[in-house]
Amino acid sequence: MKRRIVILILIVAAIGLALWQLLGTRSVKLRANGKVVAAVKLPAPLWWGDKEYPVYAGETKLFSIWGDFFDCPLCLYAFADGKRFLCVDDDDTSMLVFVVDLRSGSTNLPRSSDWPPNSGSLGSYVRDYMEHRAPQVMIEGSNYVRLPNMAEVREAASNVDNMSRLTLFPLRNKTWILDNLATNRASVWP
Repeated sequence: MKRRIVILILIVAAIGLALWQLLGTRSVKLRANGKVVAAVKLPAPLWWGDKEYPVYAGETKLFSIWGDFFDCPLCLYAFADGKRFLCVDDDDTSMLVFVVDLRSGSTNLPRSSDWPPNSGSLGSYVRDYMEHRAPQVMIEGSNYVRLPNMAEVREAASNVDNMSRLTLFPLRNKTWILDNLATNRASVWP
C-alpha cells in the first residue's frame, strides 16, 4: 500500500514538473513609482542550456541578459526615470552589480564609477573585474552597461523590497542582496 502511494506521488510530481516546464514561461513586471515600465520574459524553468532574459517595454525589446541553470540575473531594480535598470547577476565565481542605462547619451558615460570603492587590499580589482565582466553577460544592449554610482547603489539598497526577483534558484534573501549592494563592497563574491 505504501509503495503504491509513493509511486502515485512520484507520477503526480513528474506530470507537474512536465507541465511546469512546458507552460512555465512567464514574465515579471518592473515597476518605477508604482507604474510598470518594463517586463522581463522569463525562460522556461528547469532548462539546462543557455537562456535569454529579454526586457521589454510594451512590444519593444530594450535589452537582454544571458543566463543558464546556475548563472543568471537574480533581480532587477527599475529607477524612477524608467530608463535605468540595476541588475544583480550571479556570474559563477562572482556576483555582478551593474546598470543598464538607456538614457540618450549614456553610451558616452564612463563605465566605471565611485562604486565599489577603490580601497582595501584588492585595490581596484573588484571595480575593474565587474566593469570588464558585466557587458559580457549581456546578449543585447552591452553598450548601455556601466557600473552603478554610489547614489544608485544607495537607492536600490533602500528599495530592496521593490526589486523584481527573476529566479528562485538559488534562493537569496534580502540580507544577501544588501551584501551585494554594500557601499564598502571589497570582493567579487560578497
